[in-house]
Amino acid sequence: MTRAALVLMTLLGCRHSATGVTACDDHLAKRHACAEQLGGSLGASLEAEGARLEATWSSASKRDLKGWKDKYGKKWCTAATADAKSAFPECTW
Repeated sequence: MTRAALVLMTLLGCRHSATGVTACDDHLAKRHACAEQLGGSLGASLEAEGARLEATWSSASKRDLKGWKDKYGKKWCTAATADAKSAFPECTW
């Protein structure tokens, strides 16, 4: 098993729900693992974008903007993962 896979399993198993939407929390954990795998400035950029997404999604979830959790959260985060799979195929999504 690769180091990235071990990190991902640890994050998915231990991470608290940051956003209240499983698809979003999974995306953030996988993004973090990908950033570590890529390293360098690309990994740092991916990590920074993940932090921004987490803040945005967490805020929307806490305020439940227009039913964000039920209506949009899963859809947005699933789409973000699909985009990331395309952009970073070398990572496990």
